[in-house]
Amino acid sequence: MYSEEYSKLHRVIAYLIYKYYKTYKRGLDRLKLMKLLFLVDYDISEGSVRPRAKEHISGVDNWIIYLWGPFSYDVYQAKDKLIREGFIYEDVETKALIPEGEEKLKEIAEELNRETKETIDKVVETYGIYDSIDLTYMIYKALKLTPLNKEKYFGKPVSEYLKQNKEDKT
Repeated sequence: MYSEEYSKLHRVIAYLIYKYYKTYKRGLDRLKLMKLLFLVDYDISEGSVRPRAKEHISGVDNWIIYLWGPFSYDVYQAKDKLIREGFIYEDVETKALIPEGEEKLKEIAEELNRETKETIDKVVETYGIYDSIDLTYMIYKALKLTPLNKEKYFGKPVSEYLKQNKEDKT
């Protein structure tokens, strides 16, 4: 039904918000959305950061090093479109992203493949219990993103940062 209008990123965000809401019975804030989406693309389970797949599972083209760690402008644009079109709303007081209608979110995410949904399910189950700030620091630690590194690589792709840090260790 929504095949041409929405990118993979829109669908992943819709499914992530839907899954999070179903699991925890509350919305998630923008920072947590960003961190959970990063964790859909990158595995930090062993204390380092590794891409989960050759291409980003989330549909994000480019994660960059930013103020609060990995960031993508694409995520904000996609989230804003989902708000404008009535799939989610942002609670004014809590800044939580909440489904406008759970069935609508489920419907837009229908075209995601099983592996993508399973990855999102695992990320929500594993990391959804943490608040935004804890998630941010977990990712900082896995990335070894010190204030000096953050300043040096600010605005640069995470992939470039990871490649450079790997070369520095050898």
